[in-house]
Parts: sequence; C-alpha cells; structure tokens
Amino acid sequence: MSSDTETRLRPCGDCTACCQGWMNSDTLDMHPGKACKHLAEAGCTIYADRPQDPCRNFNCAWVHTESGLPDDMRPDRCGAIVKWKDRWMGWEVVAALPVGRAIPEDTLKRLIDYAKARSQPIIFLEHEVEDGQYVRSQHLATGPSDFLAEIKNGITADDIFHL
Repeated sequence: MSSDTETRLRPCGDCTACCQGWMNSDTLDMHPGKACKHLAEAGCTIYADRPQDPCRNFNCAWVHTESGLPDDMRPDRCGAIVKWKDRWMGWEVVAALPVGRAIPEDTLKRLIDYAKARSQPIIFLEHEVEDGQYVRSQHLATGPSDFLAEIKNGITADDIFHL
C-alpha cells in the first residue's frame, strides 16, 4: 500500500538535459556547451555504472511528481533544469539551470510563479557566451525581502533579478 508521502518518480524518457553539459563536472569533463563524454544518441553509455557525483546525486525536480511541475516543464521541453529540494545559504530554494545560454522568458516566468506559490526564493543561472564559447555563468536571484536582505553579501546587486 502506498502512503501519501511516498515519492513517485517519472521516468526521464529521452530527456538528457542534465547530461548535455549544463551541470559542471570535472570528473566527466562536462561544462556548459560541452556534453558528458558518456552521452550518446541513445543516452548514457555508462548508466548502470554512472558515478555518484554528479549523476546519482543529481535530483531533478521534474522527475518527482510531488514537485508539481507539469509534463511540459520537462527540462528538454522547457529549457530549464530545476533541482529538487535544493538549499542555498540555508534557504530551501527553487534552483534552475538553463538548457542553453539562458532560461527562456516564458519558462522563467512560470518558475518565478512556481517559487512564489511555494513561498520560496528562486536562484537561476545565465551563461555568458563569447565567440560561440561559454565563458562564465552568473547567478541571479529573487524572492522574499528577508531572503534578499540575508543574501546581499553573498551576491552582488547585479545578481538580484527584480520583478
């Protein structure tokens, strides 16, 4: 018998957004713009033996049905990878990584609304590209005023995304 608090997981299907380099990993020589060396057309070639970090430790919010993210928010469909129950500077946050340079505007708006509905801050990245290469990433954040006041020393004024 299943309990109401039991986590139900959706299968990733053919989504490989987390393997496409949007998470950094020196172990897998993966970074924005450079996919994991083990990613093939059919998916991960070492799935059964994938490393603990980042692969097994990664927790995609879309996979967790209790996250409330609808089917169309699957990372490869919406352009953002959302981490499940992520913590940043002591806060539980909605943490999102773009699948590409930046999270599409409509997806970002939906994620901001999603974070507000949960009374959580949102932290997200944008990648800077020079000459077709990803050169750096910038954290952006928004949320309740107490969150912004507390983190002001952890990020710069340029990092705060105003609604």
